[in-house]
Amino acid sequence: MATLRTDGRPGELHRRMRDAIVRSQAEIVYAPPRIDTHPDHHALGRAVEEVLAAWGPGRPRAFAYDVWVPVHATLVLDV
Repeated sequence: MATLRTDGRPGELHRRMRDAIVRSQAEIVYAPPRIDTHPDHHALGRAVEEVLAAWGPGRPRAFAYDVWVPVHATLVLDV
């Protein structure tokens, strides 16, 4: 299990997340928002923000999604 440091320095979660983004060459990253009340969701959202904030030029775009809000499909595409 990856851990999030609480002393303001990057921890294992940050390193693993940055490595995964680099390996996948992601241009867009989706994560729960850091204001999510579930501790795991909060940690992930916070780590995404911190990793991308330290990225510099060419960083991927980031979007947050709600975990606890039901979303009903309005369009279905057969791919």
